[in-house]
Amino acid sequence: MNHKLVAVAFVLLTWSHPAAATLVACKPIEAKGVLINHCSNHGYYPRSLDFELPHAASGLAELRKRLIAQGKLSDRPILIELPAFPQSTPSISRTEDCAREIGDAEDDGTTPPSNCYRIDAGKITPSYDALRTLVTALTTLSVQRAKRDVNDLKKLEREVGRFQGIVLPQKPIPSPSGKLALLPVWRDGTLELSITSGGARLRQLPELRGYLAAAPRWSRDGRRLVYASLLEANVHDTDTAVTTTFTLSEWIGNDIHQVAAAFDTRGKRLVVTGDTNLFNAYRVWIFEIDGTRAARATDENALPDWAERFEPSKIDKVASLVPLR
Repeated sequence: MNHKLVAVAFVLLTWSHPAAATLVACKPIEAKGVLINHCSNHGYYPRSLDFELPHAASGLAELRKRLIAQGKLSDRPILIELPAFPQSTPSISRTEDCAREIGDAEDDGTTPPSNCYRIDAGKITPSYDALRTLVTALTTLSVQRAKRDVNDLKKLEREVGRFQGIVLPQKPIPSPSGKLALLPVWRDGTLELSITSGGARLRQLPELRGYLAAAPRWSRDGRRLVYASLLEANVHDTDTAVTTTFTLSEWIGNDIHQVAAAFDTRGKRLVVTGDTNLFNAYRVWIFEIDGTRAARATDENALPDWAERFEPSKIDKVASLVPLR
């Protein structure tokens, strides 16, 4: 039987979603037999996880599929819990109580499967590498050994090995002219970004420090592209193949939880905002796209209006608020 996980509600994030989408009520992330429930502490999670976890869920779903095909896992869904207070020791288990964990009924009124694998991520950082090790470790469970704690993740990885070779191309993001496109490819937990033309890859872009935390955006003329993590924003010039890096800690601050970036309509200035205090303290900076000049434009106590839907007139207004120095 091909079981599937059922959530009361789930979300599929796209590359074009507005930054405001990160502020709606949290919904568990589902991908073909894998469900990641990160909602118990969603109000404190950095919003890079809104990009990283859906990609990780898809990779783990492919890993689950391969382990089942190899006869190493039984065909039961996997529930991954990211706890509200991540201080406990991680654990993995086979459980017969998934119906209570993931919802009372299917959309058609039938009862969801009761048998599943359950992973309590505990105090580990929920990276793909860590979650991959925990999913692979499910192969060590049996009827006689239905649960085990994970006190040493590196030791566990040495025991079960590292399952690699999962590559998941994402949907391309075309430039306004359609001549170029950004092709994201997820490879074993790392997101690779490349510029393509007519389907042919021209160049791979420099990797970000930290995971992507905002949807990449083209300038209106299609010459430049900005992509950002919670640590830095990169602006790539497709004419010169030069990438300029803006280190956000130098301008906005440390411990950023959310970021948004966009070009003005002339493609001359970059507007960036970052939250430094759990989504109630946003600093807005304006940069010359070559990194030579900058100015702090304003502070907001909520996600700035221009970052809600990226309306060009609102971005231009912010971009012209103060002279650059």
